[in-house]
Amino acid sequence: YYRPGKYIPVHITATELERSDSWAVVAAGNVTSKPEDQSLGAMRTCVNLRDGRIDAVVPWLVLDGRAKHPRLFIEDRPEHVDGPALKRLGDSERLVGWTTPDDAFARKLLKNPPKIIPIDLDPAEPIKGHAVAWEMLDAIILDATSATRLDQSQLASLLACGVTVAVKSDTPPFPAWPWKRLGEYSVLQYDPAGPTTA
Repeated sequence: YYRPGKYIPVHITATELERSDSWAVVAAGNVTSKPEDQSLGAMRTCVNLRDGRIDAVVPWLVLDGRAKHPRLFIEDRPEHVDGPALKRLGDSERLVGWTTPDDAFARKLLKNPPKIIPIDLDPAEPIKGHAVAWEMLDAIILDATSATRLDQSQLASLLACGVTVAVKSDTPPFPAWPWKRLGEYSVLQYDPAGPTTA
């Protein structure tokens, strides 16, 4: 899923047989294979291959529907691998990442949207890579144990991106933060000033 002008997480794995100091690139995969079309609809994300390997979640900025799917390639190599087709989120759809499903609470938290789309997060590492990669989420709902695996910089980045964070606990992590109670959950929410997408 994507929302125009917001980052999405892309998990990239690559191994280069001839180890060199090259770059793995995530770009827009489109109908044609012309290199100039790989910049239509999305920005490029480039990551250095250290020792010829990478296994990481990186942020990728999708601008519009011209980006059909993420495409991974090694810089200056003709081969590429295409990821799954992208689906644009509708105006009434809300994307919620959670470690423990709670549809009723998600609806209450997001003021009863017509449609909730759930994304299962890994309880051992709910936010992989830099938190900005998860900007397209409307909210994350964590159990108490998973919440302890967030650090303060991840929490700050999620909030700055407009993601609501809810923890099913009356003693959430980082108690100095302005958590508010909502039923069984502690909630952090911040509405950034100005536009929230490109």
